[in-house]
Amino acid sequence: MDDSLFTELSELKTPSCILALIDLPRIPIALVQSSFCLLLEDIQDPGNLGSILRSAAAAGCDAVFLSKNCADAWSPKVLRAGMGGHFVLDIHESIDLLAMATSFQKVFATGGCKKQSL
Repeated sequence: MDDSLFTELSELKTPSCILALIDLPRIPIALVQSSFCLLLEDIQDPGNLGSILRSAAAAGCDAVFLSKNCADAWSPKVLRAGMGGHFVLDIHESIDLLAMATSFQKVFATGGCKKQSL
């Protein structure tokens, strides 16, 4: 395809020279059989979300549940940073994470900490 057309179609500032049109996978949560999943709350930076998805896939995670305020998992910047991790993960968006967490036998949690002055 002509470079000018490719640049016009891409939503990225620096196009990767790859475009694809895919149907987004929609697996009902009730059918998810996960042995290792990740629950992410309010990850708003697309690059960070993509990096987390890529790392989760590399660590053997098989499902990811995103809260309502997370970046769009299928946006161009997240896809680029995810580097293919999307295609080995069951990704579910706009999930009530508290309700989801109560359905598991084991939950390990971590969160951001605000620095406090003494």
